[in-house]
Amino acid sequence: DLQTVDGESLDEMLAALQVLAKVMPRSAEVVRLRYISGLTIKQTAEAIGVSDRTVVDDWEYARAFLRREISSEATA
Repeated sequence: DLQTVDGESLDEMLAALQVLAKVMPRSAEVVRLRYISGLTIKQTAEAIGVSDRTVVDDWEYARAFLRREISSEATA
């Protein structure tokens, strides 16, 4: 879950975030602003100049992508 992470999971998440940044840079930026900076959806949308709905879509995509990346690292 992206809500709570321990030190090892944080390393995995940061590595997965780097992969996401290469594939979908805006989604990675949404993660940085929402998860790391703690901005709301509206604040994030204003910060990157997109609609609230776009932030929601990017956030959902990023969360699924990061879960998949982290789980694939755990099974490797």
